[in-house]
Amino acid sequence: MSHVTARQCANSWGLSDSYARRVLAGVAPVGRNIADGALLYDQQAADGARASLPGRGHRSDLAARGSVPTIEDLDRLQADRTVPPAIRAMALLLWEETARFTDLLSADVRDVDLSTRTLDLEFPAKGGPGPASFSERAAAVLREAIADETAGPLLRNSTGSPFSRETASRQLKRYSNFATHQLRLGGQIHRSRPSPTDDESARL
Repeated sequence: MSHVTARQCANSWGLSDSYARRVLAGVAPVGRNIADGALLYDQQAADGARASLPGRGHRSDLAARGSVPTIEDLDRLQADRTVPPAIRAMALLLWEETARFTDLLSADVRDVDLSTRTLDLEFPAKGGPGPASFSERAAAVLREAIADETAGPLLRNSTGSPFSRETASRQLKRYSNFATHQLRLGGQIHRSRPSPTDDESARL
């Protein structure tokens, strides 16, 4: 049985410590952390309390925290027009592994060529410089996110400023219910599955 503290829940859910404690108010603690004396909660019960109080922007229709997103989860996120286009683009580019999270946050509008569907990173966090490709689906969302901008951050918040890593992570978690590494892993698993053969497709 896995136990968590309120602070661990707050970090996992992308919430403040005080709000996490409010969510856990109805959950009976199971003990205390020996190291710092913090109350311990059953993780399943804690996540259940969070799901019952979704809060603004929390997607309770998506898979539970700690799981790996599926293509259906991604489709639902992309179809939800209440989600800012920058967040939808971020999730899709992470799913496709176009670039590392830090590179996406530092990318400029001028780094993108929508006609060739490439993102050119001069100093990527991993690997050598050069263009990385993305899908037509991602290009469509990027067009929406970029709008009429010709320079500046590729992915920007509602005020037009670049996302900090913390804010971007929190926004992704808020709208998709998944962390950055989970989105990347979900895409990897989806791409690793063999496509149905023609005969199999005919039987579907």
